[in-house]
Amino acid sequence: MTAVVEDANAPASDSAAVTPLGVPAPWSPAAPGWVVSERGPASSSVSGGKGCGFRLHPAHAATSTALAAAGGTSATACPVALAVVPSVPSVNAVFSPASVGENTVSTLTITLTNPNAFDLTQASFTATLPSGLTISTTQPGSTSCTGALMTTSFTAGSLSISDANIPASGSCTLSVGLSAAIAGSYTIAIPANALSTGPAGANTDAASAALTVTAPSKSGGGSLAWAQLLVLLGVVGASRWRRRG
Repeated sequence: MTAVVEDANAPASDSAAVTPLGVPAPWSPAAPGWVVSERGPASSSVSGGKGCGFRLHPAHAATSTALAAAGGTSATACPVALAVVPSVPSVNAVFSPASVGENTVSTLTITLTNPNAFDLTQASFTATLPSGLTISTTQPGSTSCTGALMTTSFTAGSLSISDANIPASGSCTLSVGLSAAIAGSYTIAIPANALSTGPAGANTDAASAALTVTAPSKSGGGSLAWAQLLVLLGVVGASRWRRRG
């Protein structure tokens, strides 16, 4: 018993009228005489369509029923197309160091992560920087992301990237140096949908990072030393005055 792959360009008429091409292949349980072709015959009960048609060699028309039973029904012969649902990307942010003095630079690093086994293209991201933070002139902003049409922007109030590629099963980053002239806590909040991509949509989880800016410690020891010095001078002066008296 043999099966033959037919000519994809043959007319879609009854199977007995189609002239097959191809090399016969022995029948086996793994290949029970059913062969995937570009389309199925017009008279076939198997639904036609590119990549889903099945046809037997006309010489085996007498055994087509047995072969059909061995190969399954039309419902199982043409299964529904496999749906691939990509995983959404994620965003993470961190200040390093997390605590600095006034006018001291801390590096903000934002990581864009792709959990899929393929690159995420058309990646765009925007984050608003907390008021009071200033971008360092020595660390004005950089990225490890790539993309032929990629653009980045690092301004006093925000940072952004567009048309970037996030590598498969990997990540890329945006980094910028920030400082504050006034002590306090500065938090950058990254909401859901801040990062969007073409193939996998947007991030669903929010992220945040906090920077603590401390005021310079007052030199208590120095102040005490001055007070002690004044007291000492007073004692010395009083002692001399008593001696003169």
